[in-house]
Amino acid sequence: MSAKQCFLRDESGAVFAEWVVITAFVVTLCMVAITAWRGDADLADNRAVAVMSGV
Repeated sequence: MSAKQCFLRDESGAVFAEWVVITAFVVTLCMVAITAWRGDADLADNRAVAVMSGV
């Protein structure tokens, strides 16, 4: 049995592995949301500049 199998066979190891996966997923979603939000803000700023410059 590999070390990974031994680790996941133990109840605490499986819980820890699940926690790591969920945490990584949540952090990824947060990073995507922040990037999308900042992208929208930059787009709005660029439109405001274009309107003010008469373009």
